[in-house]
Amino acid sequence: MENNITNVNDLNIKTDILDVFDNTLHSYSRDTLLDMLLTPLQNIDAINNRQQILKGFLANKKLLERYFYNSRDFADVHTLLTKPDNRKLNFRFKLLLLLNKAKRNAAMGIYIQLIIFLQQQYTLISNFIDTDTFPDSYKYEIKSLTKYFLNFELDFFSTLIRENKFKIAHIVALQKKINKLQETETNDFFKRLFTFESLLSLSISIHKRGFIFPSIGDPAFTIAGVYHPLLPKPIRNGVSLDKQVVLITGPNMAGKSTFLKAIAISVYLGHLGIAIPAEDAKFPFFQNICIYINHTDNLRQGYSHFLREVKNLKEVALKASEGTPTFAIFDEIFKGTNMNDALQITRATTKGLAQFHKSVFFISTHMDELKDMASTAVNSYFLDCKVEDGIPKFSYQLKEGWSSVQIGKILFKNEGLYELFQSSGD
Repeated sequence: MENNITNVNDLNIKTDILDVFDNTLHSYSRDTLLDMLLTPLQNIDAINNRQQILKGFLANKKLLERYFYNSRDFADVHTLLTKPDNRKLNFRFKLLLLLNKAKRNAAMGIYIQLIIFLQQQYTLISNFIDTDTFPDSYKYEIKSLTKYFLNFELDFFSTLIRENKFKIAHIVALQKKINKLQETETNDFFKRLFTFESLLSLSISIHKRGFIFPSIGDPAFTIAGVYHPLLPKPIRNGVSLDKQVVLITGPNMAGKSTFLKAIAISVYLGHLGIAIPAEDAKFPFFQNICIYINHTDNLRQGYSHFLREVKNLKEVALKASEGTPTFAIFDEIFKGTNMNDALQITRATTKGLAQFHKSVFFISTHMDELKDMASTAVNSYFLDCKVEDGIPKFSYQLKEGWSSVQIGKILFKNEGLYELFQSSGD
């Protein structure tokens, strides 16, 4: 069963989600991490495999704590190992190093830095990783990383450096190794290293934030203690579903959009094989995930907000009608049309989506007239709000049931608009 993610732009992966997990030391690994976050895995086996790899990193806490190097040193080493060297390693090159003291000293510094850096990296990876904590597929990747370091005879050259016996002949020997490896192993080494550092970066955040790994492929949809990872003091909530459609109600400012983003982030991360901001979770494997939370008109394409919503809904419904397991979120659906129109088509939408038994749909709404559907066709939850002394109090706590709290008139009155308009009419 392959994955076919279609629209998760509203999760702001390149900014918000990347910030949560970015502990990388340079742009190469950061780009690899971003690519990982933008590329959902194709099946449950791949998800479980990545979970096991990340659990392997988490079991090596000393590595999480100690893995570090200077990014400038890395940049110099990366350039030396990857940039084609057009110098011919002949008598003329050796003579240049012998006769030109400035070039000789510069070259000495570059190659000594190379050995020191590679030795430090080899020590980190070989001494602070227990490979038995990883699945067999990733044990090979770690072995291939360490094998590359051994090409440089690090103990031999480190001893020469310590004893001040590192000479021009050793520079030439190292450059020959570099040239040969550029043709065979270097590109693969850096791809593996950047992937290794991306997985390490994910693991550091998972460890620091206490994220948990969900069970993917379960027929049930249950999430406990879910929260938005960017909030400094988040409120944890949960849902347990027995129907395909979930209606979320509550007044403005109650936290509906934030809750929906928390659910969306957790479902999406789960399909990347990454731990999620929750206490416990299990949900099906969805081949199609669509998140519509940020409301914007697509003026360049000439679509109104309402028409865009209709087209988004059609795209989701077509996938689900084909039997594709689909997860979708619609925040304040059909708010771009009049109330009567919105009510009729929201009813039709809710009844229609409820028939797709392999899929799950979250819809937030202000339409109190849909309450009669809450006990039959859909699961219903609301974000709690109480009015005390004429002032709305938001708990941001999700509860089962329906919210009929209307705070518009309260806020209108509190701002003195009734009096303002009355006095203006006198």
